[in-house]
Amino acid sequence: MLARVFWVPYFTTLSVLYRLADKIDRGLLCRFFYFNYRGRPAAAACEWGKFAYEEYMRPRVFQGAIQRIRDLKAAGFRVVLVTGSLSFMIAPLAAEIDADDVIAADLVERDGRFTGEMAGAAFNGDDKAVIVKEYAVQHGIDLRRSHAYGDSIADLGMLESVGHPHAVLPDKRLRQIAELRGWPLVTEWAIEEKPPHPLTRLWV
Repeated sequence: MLARVFWVPYFTTLSVLYRLADKIDRGLLCRFFYFNYRGRPAAAACEWGKFAYEEYMRPRVFQGAIQRIRDLKAAGFRVVLVTGSLSFMIAPLAAEIDADDVIAADLVERDGRFTGEMAGAAFNGDDKAVIVKEYAVQHGIDLRRSHAYGDSIADLGMLESVGHPHAVLPDKRLRQIAELRGWPLVTEWAIEEKPPHPLTRLWV
């Protein structure tokens, strides 16, 4: 009971700080949040990722979207997950949808434990756009024919870098921009629709 008395206000305050950091810069949120991993054993990372996915992420994944991705892969599309999430946390989802590549965040490891620091820069909107462009050059992908899907204003740079951006259940700011520019707004997945031309690529 005593622990709960102290934990509830602590968690509430932390949640407010996370929301403020997210509004300022998604990269700042990542650095702030991932510091919680400081001192944790790196060897257990895969198990944490599996547990988190099964218990918290998988029940919230839109099954229509997963089926859509599978259909696109079957049609010959390359599926790439570009995310600020930690690599070991996103690995189970990548495995389930059989993603061709995953570009995600990693933590610094020292003496078998995480330091709480990110290996490299935290992903923000500009980083995602740069990563997508570099990946396209390396793999000979025409971004003018590529599709990108994002739900946050932090995804704006990535969405602007392709010829076919899609705002998926977007936050308020991304929705406003998408509506202004006439981008498709995905509020539900109609998996019975025909996929885009197979010469395009899918970015998530």
